[in-house]
Amino acid sequence: MTRIHFHLLPDQACGARNLYACQQAERAYREGRKVLIHAADIEHARQLDRLLWSFRDSSFLPHGLLASSETGPGTHAVNPVHISYGDNAGDHHDLLINLANSIPEFFSRFDELQEIVVDQQEDLERSRKRYRYYMDHGYPLEHHRIRQRILSQ
Repeated sequence: MTRIHFHLLPDQACGARNLYACQQAERAYREGRKVLIHAADIEHARQLDRLLWSFRDSSFLPHGLLASSETGPGTHAVNPVHISYGDNAGDHHDLLINLANSIPEFFSRFDELQEIVVDQQEDLERSRKRYRYYMDHGYPLEHHRIRQRILSQ
C-alpha cells in the first residue's frame, strides 16, 4: 500500500514549493530511487524541468519530461527522475512527488507519495481534501513540518 507523506512548508516559503520538490528528488536519486514529479500542467512541468537543471550549482540531477502529445517524444527511460502532468506516469512506481492540486489517478501504484503543501489557506484547504481521501481509504499517513533553514540549504 502506498505510504503518504505530507510535507508542510512555512508560509513564507510559497515560492519554495518547487525548490523543495527538487531537493526531495535529489535526495531520492542519491538513494538510488526512481522519481516522478507530477506537475499541475505543461507550463508547470517545463518550469520544473528548467529548475532541476539550475537549483543547485554543485549537483547534477538527470531528468526529463515524460512524452505526451504536447511535449513530443520525451526522454529516455534511463533517467531516474521524470516530470509529468495529467494522466501520464510512464512506468514509474517508486516515489511520486505531487505538485498538482488534485490526487493523480495513478498514485496507488507507487511505493511512496509525497504531498508538498504550503502553509497558506488556499493550499491547506486543497490538501485537507486530499488528506481526507487518503485517510478514508486506509492509506498510512505521515506529517513533516519543514523549517525554513532546510529550504535554504
